[in-house]
Amino acid sequence: METHITQADRAAMVSFGEYLIQHNGLIHYAEERPMQLWSEAEVKTRFSKGESITMDCSWAVTEICYACGLLSPSGPGFGYDGYGNTQTMLNYLPHITDWNEVHAGTIIIFGGPMNLQHAVMVLEPNGDNPVVFSHGTEAGPVRTTLAYEATGHRGQPIIPLAIAGLGTTPVDTYHYLWFDDARVQLANDTNSERAVVENYDIARLKPVSNVQQLKKIKENLNYLIARIETNMKTSHDPHGKLYHRAWRLAQLKERAAGRQVVS
Repeated sequence: METHITQADRAAMVSFGEYLIQHNGLIHYAEERPMQLWSEAEVKTRFSKGESITMDCSWAVTEICYACGLLSPSGPGFGYDGYGNTQTMLNYLPHITDWNEVHAGTIIIFGGPMNLQHAVMVLEPNGDNPVVFSHGTEAGPVRTTLAYEATGHRGQPIIPLAIAGLGTTPVDTYHYLWFDDARVQLANDTNSERAVVENYDIARLKPVSNVQQLKKIKENLNYLIARIETNMKTSHDPHGKLYHRAWRLAQLKERAAGRQVVS
């Protein structure tokens, strides 16, 4: 079954990454395999006892994915068997070419020869200079910028990797069919309800610079929210159940707030 990552997944990655940075005095650096991986609870228990852990850069990124309940960034061929590295991530995860598609949790690799490769993870998106989690020395992990990190990897290609497929939430293949084909009653707008949602997702994946177009997309979404909230109080599904579209409101509200929903 196809799955995708959620905003909650990405938030968990950032939170755990920040936690590791705050406790970097208990984290050592070494390039060893097999990797030992711990749940978030296990890490916090160890740290509460003053016990340390050891990781390298790709190990730390893999640990974050593991502790947050995601699939392995090295792919099913490795799973969480204790192996995998920057190169296996490069081989498995789709490469991102548009920095607008770099979000919290995105893994970024400094490429080149294996002995020079380095993996970091985005904590705060910021175009082509996001704030990142990096564990490349005994002093790590640290919170830094990609630009600063690049000063230690001059001449190496910088390759963002998409993690959309690492989540465990099933993709709703009938996603747009849950929205009606009824017309949206906005001035000069003849889109259907379903088209409004599709247009938003297209704009999210390929950012729109036209302010008026963005304003209209936002107005449409807010209109749908209000309309569905009203209809839920009086409409019934074919089985006579009231509020049959209540569970769709969350998705519309996430979109209206500008958050990523469909990966």
